[in-house]
Amino acid sequence: MKPIFLVLLVATSAYAAPSVTINQYSDNEIPRDIDDGKASSVISRRWDYVDDTDKSIAILNVQEILKDMASQGDYASQASAVAQTAGIIAHLSAGIPGDACAAANVINSYTDGVRSGNFAGFRQSLGPFFGHVGQNLNLINQLVINPGQLRYSVGPALGCAGGGRIYDFEAAWDAILASSDSSFLNEEYCIVKRLYNSRNSQSNNIAAYITAHLLPPVAQVFHQSAGSITDLLRGVGNGNDATGLVANAQRYIAQAASQVHV
Repeated sequence: MKPIFLVLLVATSAYAAPSVTINQYSDNEIPRDIDDGKASSVISRRWDYVDDTDKSIAILNVQEILKDMASQGDYASQASAVAQTAGIIAHLSAGIPGDACAAANVINSYTDGVRSGNFAGFRQSLGPFFGHVGQNLNLINQLVINPGQLRYSVGPALGCAGGGRIYDFEAAWDAILASSDSSFLNEEYCIVKRLYNSRNSQSNNIAAYITAHLLPPVAQVFHQSAGSITDLLRGVGNGNDATGLVANAQRYIAQAASQVHV
């Protein structure tokens, strides 16, 4: 398979990604890279924390795609695989699904911005979305140290019409696919569309998260902060409370998000 490159190309269609600028951090602000392409082993072990009975066939297919993506030699592929894995595991952690309102809002405001050229709404939507992501990272830690309690917990929810199931899926994926020629993205599109069309709210939530994650400006945020997310996934693998690593990942994600200019 070709590796995924989450970089922006010249617009070639109505929904091609607009230009995005992310200010670079100084060297002492950048979390360390994913060690020597070991993302695959890190995320493979973390998937084991979620029982396969909690995964649909489509989610298991996404899991395999992300493992393949993490095995690629380029940092962009590994970063995307790590961030997507963390988000999906978090969504599967709570016994009662939350909603996908934050993700749906990011998706709709981005596709609206592509049409109109006005991304003010998209920029405003980033705060709630990445706040939701931060809450989900806490769930990964809780899944390791107190899984029994999570069985009866409710995932993060903002509340909106349809619980976040209503968003412009095709327009979002037009922009995603226009940003790369990766075969991984084509595979993900087919599976995520099944999750999007599912009657199951958990599947719908995961479809919205993956779609929002892969929007070019959002993907760049995760690219910048993937080292800290990897540290978290590696840390919870020891079975210890990783609250400090959660806070570190949240900080780097917030920093990267604040640097996005569309």
